[in-house]
Amino acid sequence: MKQLIALAFLSTISVASSSTNYKPLYYDRMIHFSPDGRLLQVEYAATAAENSSPLIVCQLGCCDDTMVAMTCSRSPSNSASSRHHQRPQDRLVVLEDTAVVAMSGVLADSLALLKQALNDWEDFKFVFGDQDRPSMMLTKIAESIGTACHTNCFSGGIRPYGSTMLVMGIDIDGATAGEDKRNDATEASQPFPFRIIQTDPSGGVKSIPLQSTDKQKSQQVSSSSVDLLKITGGSHDQRLKLEKAIQKLEDDPSSTMWERIRSLAAILVDAQEEMDNTASFFGLKKRKRRNKKDSTGENPTEARLNYKFEAVILSSKLGIHRLTEEQVDQLLKEVDSM
Repeated sequence: MKQLIALAFLSTISVASSSTNYKPLYYDRMIHFSPDGRLLQVEYAATAAENSSPLIVCQLGCCDDTMVAMTCSRSPSNSASSRHHQRPQDRLVVLEDTAVVAMSGVLADSLALLKQALNDWEDFKFVFGDQDRPSMMLTKIAESIGTACHTNCFSGGIRPYGSTMLVMGIDIDGATAGEDKRNDATEASQPFPFRIIQTDPSGGVKSIPLQSTDKQKSQQVSSSSVDLLKITGGSHDQRLKLEKAIQKLEDDPSSTMWERIRSLAAILVDAQEEMDNTASFFGLKKRKRRNKKDSTGENPTEARLNYKFEAVILSSKLGIHRLTEEQVDQLLKEVDSM
């Protein structure tokens, strides 16, 4: 009897120790729980979603009812794409002039999720009618993306999507789905006229609470301070650096919208150049952007052309506006001259 008790005790110890000392090789080929309760494939997908250029969504301090979404990534430069005049895929997609979908992570996975979401939205409009429902559109697209991600997290023979999506738009209805309308705004704050919904590779759908600060009740807050800031993509250290750099923007209430966007673009371009310099190896020289000339005496703007910069402005009064190629070129020229 004592031998059986000792054997059971030893087996319990071995099982407890195996929960921390196990070979991931046995648990990361399919989506099932590891001994310590982890889904390694889902964690790998979340890591893949961070292996992309940072994407920022920021409220413009000079305008309480305006925010901007922007990203800067390196364009794939090869002979095939240049020969066929192929244009790099946008990571900021405007849908029906009422919503914006920002894609972070594996671009192919993001496009597959976006296609599935648009098909579901078309089916929804076919059944319930084609009406102007911007808030409902944001909800249905985010739920469709979350459902597709969740399905791939427990189905056999497929892998999770390595993509994080931001679905954002102007909340005309003034209420967020799933929230209690009885929770009215307090005297010190008012509802922010935008809505942002984030999806993750596990299938989670999270509505980011937004709230605008009332100027009369909080005069200690600068009118150009950043009340809303959301950063996805990039490593944790890169996101922290971007957040600190954006928060340190000069307190200039007289700055225009274009000047604020230019300052944010300079921070984002610097972050992308830092990523490229960190990724360089085998003694490659770091690229210098400001005030440098090559042997021909020309400014090396070719390096700037290798970047794909995107910016979308969302305004509750003016709607959604995507910067044109001419505006982006002018913006990057001003950033180069800073």
